[in-house]
Amino acid sequence: MTDETCSPPRGGFDIFPIALTRYAESEELIGAQAEADAIAGLLGRYGGVVHSWDVPPEERDVLAAKSRLDEWAMATRSSVLLWLGHGKTKDGRARLLARQSADTDELIPPDTLTDKLVDLLKRREENFWVAVVVEACSASAFVNEMWAPLNSRQRAGVLLITSSVGCAASWSSGRKSRHGCASRCPWGSSADRWPGGRRRRK
Repeated sequence: MTDETCSPPRGGFDIFPIALTRYAESEELIGAQAEADAIAGLLGRYGGVVHSWDVPPEERDVLAAKSRLDEWAMATRSSVLLWLGHGKTKDGRARLLARQSADTDELIPPDTLTDKLVDLLKRREENFWVAVVVEACSASAFVNEMWAPLNSRQRAGVLLITSSVGCAASWSSGRKSRHGCASRCPWGSSADRWPGGRRRRK
């Protein structure tokens, strides 16, 4: 009988959590920060180093979130972006939400994250990989829209994951697969698709 276990990519990597808990028009997400901490803790077992977001939850508005994306886009080695918060579909398009003011939430389109991802990829070196994890309503559609404008070269070494029910992952090969629980293996069920990743057989 063959048992396959996940082997993470070799070498260290950086983790950039964005947990948005306070909103003007949506309910508070009390557990978002704790969940981000738990995911980061899991990834830390595989060499991940957390870059703490030192912005108090009540001050994490759309400007703070975009500034955090700028910080991620300047990463000098492989990295994981964790975005946890509210999302919605408006006029058939998936959007993430962030507080704009005391009375209004702003809709964040996929290209806001894609543009920063492309900036990051322009500076990457050999074996430089990137993972983006989005946990929000409409997250699957959101990452699909993020994936669409990337060319084949940009897609190499990029993994987009949603951790909602029926989560979807877009692999660097362009193949899309669905998993009941992505947390069993941080790199997905096909670790051999990652630079430096492999499957071990016993």
